[in-house]
Amino acid sequence: MRLGQIRDGGWKVNDDQNDTYKKLRKAPPATDKSYNVGYGKPPVATRFKKGRSGNPRGRPKGSKNQRPIAFEQRLHKIILNEAYRSIDVNEGGKTVTYDMAEAVMRSIAVNAAKGRVRAQELFLKILEHVEQKAQSDHFEMLEGAIDYKRLWTKEFSNRQRTGRSGEMPPIHPDDVYIGYRNGVVRLAHTESERKLFALMQEARPSLQSEIVNLRAELACEPDPVTRKDIETEISENMKALNLIDQILPE
Repeated sequence: MRLGQIRDGGWKVNDDQNDTYKKLRKAPPATDKSYNVGYGKPPVATRFKKGRSGNPRGRPKGSKNQRPIAFEQRLHKIILNEAYRSIDVNEGGKTVTYDMAEAVMRSIAVNAAKGRVRAQELFLKILEHVEQKAQSDHFEMLEGAIDYKRLWTKEFSNRQRTGRSGEMPPIHPDDVYIGYRNGVVRLAHTESERKLFALMQEARPSLQSEIVNLRAELACEPDPVTRKDIETEISENMKALNLIDQILPE
């Protein structure tokens, strides 16, 4: 037998049926020994008291739709783990293992090389972003190194002039080498690196001067055998000078 009929999107209940609902929903008295604990029948001692909230403190202010603590950090870790997860890719009948990020970029690059316009646009956009970020990071590092060397050099000069002491920097300003022409920064972290950099700084002007003299000598030397020896010596000095410029730029 149906307890009610649907009327206008809701239940239409008559008086007899309403009384039946009330009887079904009415909890048995605490003294009723026939009351069995079960589904919809919690123990009497643990039931909420009438007129008293089950959560008197209420929901904390601002807790609605609040994300778990460190959600961004956990999501960041998940994304990185997935990006660098190794996967097997079939290339030309051979199975090659790549990181997920590497495989995705390789797929975009291959499709771009095949002339697919959307892949080309995406690849160029990614490349532009990466190059701009690398350039920005490089300039930031260069500016930081220049400021660090300038400020600590000034600080040591003031200490020497006034006779006061103070804490030492993590890296001495003399151990910060900046190539102002190409924007390269080198740091001497150990004593062996300091000695190596000092030797290179001493050797550079000597090599430069020797190359100038050898070229002048070569211009005046008529003997082919002697010229060959001079050219060889110039070449060796140039290799040494280029190596110094790569490690310790001016």
